[in-house]
Amino acid sequence: MNIPFIEGYTQILLDSGIYMDLMSSLQQFDKDFFNTAYSNASVYFLSDTIAIKILSYENLLYEKKKSGREKDKLDAKELENLNK
Repeated sequence: MNIPFIEGYTQILLDSGIYMDLMSSLQQFDKDFFNTAYSNASVYFLSDTIAIKILSYENLLYEKKKSGREKDKLDAKELENLNK
């Protein structure tokens, strides 16, 4: 797959009908926290040969809350509402 990573705009549509945002970096994580988040991430297989890591709910919420972008803050509120 050769697509540019444009945060907030790079998505793929999974067979399940769910859109997945692709992120090439996490702004709020330092290296140690990133390593912990990476090791705690779930693995999702797009196919027999393509596996991707999925950030945990807690780590995604942390990233969204710490972001300065209004869209991320709204995303964080929506995530919390969905997880009630």
